[in-house]
Order: sequence, then C-alpha cells, then structure tokens
Amino acid sequence: MNEQRLQAYNQLIQTLLDCPSGEEPEILQHFKPSSLLPFNIQASLGQTLWIYGEVEPTEDCDTLAKKLAIALVAGTNLNPVRTQKGKLFGSLLFEYQALDPDEPDNPAKQCHILIIINNSQAATGTLAAEAYDWLLNLLCSYHKILYIYQLARQRYRDARIIYSNLENKIQKFNSLISENQTQLSGLKSLIGEIPKKSFDYTRCLQDLQTHHTAITTNITNYTICLEKIQTIDSGNSPQSWQDFINKDCKKWQEQIQTDINYLTPGQELFGQFVDTIRGIVETEQSERDRSLENTVQILGIGFGGGAIASGVFITHIDKINLPLVQKHPLYASLTLSIIATVVFIALAWLITKRK
Repeated sequence: MNEQRLQAYNQLIQTLLDCPSGEEPEILQHFKPSSLLPFNIQASLGQTLWIYGEVEPTEDCDTLAKKLAIALVAGTNLNPVRTQKGKLFGSLLFEYQALDPDEPDNPAKQCHILIIINNSQAATGTLAAEAYDWLLNLLCSYHKILYIYQLARQRYRDARIIYSNLENKIQKFNSLISENQTQLSGLKSLIGEIPKKSFDYTRCLQDLQTHHTAITTNITNYTICLEKIQTIDSGNSPQSWQDFINKDCKKWQEQIQTDINYLTPGQELFGQFVDTIRGIVETEQSERDRSLENTVQILGIGFGGGAIASGVFITHIDKINLPLVQKHPLYASLTLSIIATVVFIALAWLITKRK
C-alpha cells in the first residue's frame, strides 16, 4: 500500500470512529475493503489487516471492534471470530480470525484481523512507528509458521496414502509367493511399481524434515521480534502472542517431529521390500534359466546321439539278419534311431540330475 493510499485509509478509519453509532459499516465500505481480502490479493501465506483508531474513554470498544471486523469482510463468505483480546502499546487489541468455510485450513483463504483502539490517549502511534519493522516481521513469521504447519500436515497425509499402498502391495506379494508356483510376471510388476512409490515416500519424509527446520527457524524469528516489541513497550506484549509461541508453536513443532519419527521406519521397509522381491525374482529367473539350459543339453545329447546311431544303423542294416528288418529296412532303421534317441535322452537326463 503506497503512502497516499495509507493516509486516505487512516482518514477513513478516523471518520469511521467519529461517525454516529450504527453508521460504521456504511462508511467503511467507501474504502472498498474487499480489495484487501484474500480472494483479491491471493496471498499464499495468508494476510493480516490492521486497523488503528482513537476514541473517547466512554466508547464501547468491544462493540466497535466487532462492527469493524464484520464491516471488513462484508459481502463475502468469511465469518470473523474474535480469538483474543489484550493490550498493545497501551491500547486495546482485538484479534479476529476470518476463515473460509469451504477451505478452513487454507492459509491463502484466511484473513487475520488486528483492531487496536486507543481509548486512553496512550502513545500507541509513536510506539507502533518505532516497532514497525519488528511488528511486520513478527506477523510475517506468524503466517509462515501457520503455512508451514499446513504444508507439513498435507505431506504427512500424502505419506500415509503411499504407505497404505505399500501395505496392499505386501499383501499381494504374500499371495504370490504362497502359490504353488511363484508368478514371476507378478513379481516383476511389483518391482516396477515399488521404486516409484519408495521415491515419493522419501520425498514426503524429506519435505517433513525441511518443514521442521523451517518452522523452527520461524519460531526463533518470531521470538526475537516479540522480545524487541516487549522492549519498546516497557516489557509488555499481548499474552496471546506469548501463548502462541509457548503453546501452539511448541505443539506443532512436536507434531511434525512425531510424524517424522512415525514415517521413518517405513522408508527402510520400502528398501527391504524391494530387495526381497528382487532377490526372489533373480532366484526364480536363475532356476528357470538353468532348467532351460539343462533341457537344451538333454535334447542336444539325445538327438545328437540318435543321429549318430541312425547313421550306424543305416550303414549296417543289411548285416542284421532278421526277416522283419530285411523286409522293411527303412522302417527298421527309423525305429532303431528313435529308440537310440530316447536312450541317449534318458542317459543325459540321469547325468544332469546327478550334477
């Protein structure tokens, strides 16, 4: 927002605060607050709208803050809900969270609203200007923490889906090896599928580790900014901001680490599963290759020996003094060759079997 627009915005807000009761939403619409909402600016990390104004000590600040929050999101499906109330730089701080009911976990669809109302003539404006950079960085770290945690939860869900798929593959594997004859084609199909799933699973785990590092870094940055703001505000800060670090951030950080610890053994299971299938496939293939080699050897010896015997029989068929042989020498030679081939095949099989 440029300086001229900011000045115009502050003037409108002051006009809003000075207007007669009940006219606040109508006056605020002159600024077209919808242009600042998520569906227009599309901030992937989320957004915070900050309103500051000064009122008389007799003003009902709670009611005014509610009207302002409702007026900011008027005409949208966002529903502002007050989450915290505290004090910042001597003024009242009202914190609202407006979520999209269709995508409540999507940071890009959320609107974080901070309304500061000065009803005690505190030096809020001066202190806020001094702490401007720290406030800006604190809110940036706040949104990054929320965004990173949502990414981490999504990656965990992705990993669980992949792991569930692995469990189904293991059941299919058990079914294949329990059959009387292992289906080599089925095992090869598994080998083709598992490495891709294993890679995707590893990526999910690595992303979770990256998110854990990122959320830890932003928690540190948030803490530094809050400490600087406390120094400017004489050691004071909204209790909800401190609770965010001590409660929410700690819980989310531990949750991501728990997810990592839970998923890590699955990475090793993927590797073992692939190695097991590959070992079985190699063994089965080797046995089939050896069986084929033995068959070729047996048939080669049998037909070779039969061919030699056939040549001998044809050469000396006239010396066999049997009426049937002398009457049908061709058939006799063919019969003797077949018998010799069978004998050689049997001998080759016995030799191969002994080996």
